[in-house]
Amino acid sequence: MITKALTTRKKRLSPHLELSNSRLETMCLLIMGMVNARTVNLSHLACEFPTDSKVESTYRRLQRFFPAC
Repeated sequence: MITKALTTRKKRLSPHLELSNSRLETMCLLIMGMVNARTVNLSHLACEFPTDSKVESTYRRLQRFFPAC
């Protein structure tokens, strides 16, 4: 079910955003995580990702998604 939702969101967003496939996937997972967790705290969102990766790895992936100012 997560895979189907992720695929649907990627198809809807891809015409509007010029992102690579991995960044687009991260964006979609980020949106889904914010809706589920009702927060924008990256450490909380990292727990929401449906992956086999460690939470610390997912947290770092989210940090890399946002460029440093």
